[in-house]
Amino acid sequence: MQCEIESCNNDLTAKSAKGLCPAHYSRFIKQGKDFSRAPIGARANKSLSSKNSPENVPAHRKWCYGCETVKDLTDFKELSLSTKRSHPNLTHNAQCSECHSAMRRGTISKRNFGERGWEIHLRRESGEGCVICGSRLGKLAIDHSHKCCASLPTCGECVRDLLCPNCNTALGLLKEDRQRIRALADYVEKWNNKLFGGD
Repeated sequence: MQCEIESCNNDLTAKSAKGLCPAHYSRFIKQGKDFSRAPIGARANKSLSSKNSPENVPAHRKWCYGCETVKDLTDFKELSLSTKRSHPNLTHNAQCSECHSAMRRGTISKRNFGERGWEIHLRRESGEGCVICGSRLGKLAIDHSHKCCASLPTCGECVRDLLCPNCNTALGLLKEDRQRIRALADYVEKWNNKLFGGD
């Protein structure tokens, strides 16, 4: 089977999803539902090549088929010796490390958290922050109810939202006890009123 993008002739592989070849799938992860549907990959229509096509890239740089950008060769992971032996003309991954990692994160998120987790993952990749405090710092987590699923992968039904490390840790330490969380908020408010006049 081939990629569902009309102008793309790349085959689907084990790393494919949503009917897209790995390269278009990586672009979908980074750009969302309005991702560029331009052809990519070695088997794409050569008549549609541009000044940034692989044929015009300097030797010390490389074209990334994920983000469609010419980058330094150091931005790409070098292939293993066994892969180089099988493909003597190739030296590095077709996607830059950033695109490759984004595709891998998306695959793991979907495997562990289902479709809901996939949607939250796309929001995380687009730059959204924690739903509680808005922070984008640290590794934002896809939160789920541990009362439903104590370990990964989850059933997919108990997936909740995107949390920063601090809020996610606090929620876990308080054991999601609503009474305890409200009591803690009341405690902070009481002492802020006494010490700082409500600040």
